[in-house]
Amino acid sequence: MINDSEEPKKLCKTCEEEKPLSQMCKNKNCKSGYKPQCKKCARNFNTKYYNDHWDKRRDSGRISTHNNRDNNGGDIFSVKDWEDLKYEYDNCCAYCNKPSEFLTIDHIIPKSKGGTNEKSNIAPACKFCNGSKNNKDLKEWLDGDYIDQDEAEMWYEALNMDDICEALRGR
Repeated sequence: MINDSEEPKKLCKTCEEEKPLSQMCKNKNCKSGYKPQCKKCARNFNTKYYNDHWDKRRDSGRISTHNNRDNNGGDIFSVKDWEDLKYEYDNCCAYCNKPSEFLTIDHIIPKSKGGTNEKSNIAPACKFCNGSKNNKDLKEWLDGDYIDQDEAEMWYEALNMDDICEALRGR
């Protein structure tokens, strides 16, 4: 005898098991109204993707936050631009030259002082340097006791504001 109360089933393309519709992912854009994978397989996929791509998601979130704050209508930089900058600096801080897995986005000329989100105004900085620089421009920061005097002298030689970015990239 066939049980009329039995829930309809659908085949999960990932685990290849037939599952009740209550265990399938809903999607109104699919013809059947359900995705081709069950909730368990979708969760496993999302967890694996989340763990494998945490650095990209982190950088993407930071960059979109910085770009959203840009009210000047200037150029915005992308995740690819950020990856390129970190590569240019060998994943080292632009200011202290120490390697860091967790580089932060620093505006060479702070946004609060008219700086933009253009790639030429962005430098990768370690948390210490970015935190100590805060919203100071480069000259103010160099005048403080935040970095070594030899480093400060190198910066003073390049303090023509048009050449700061080039000096950073030449390190």
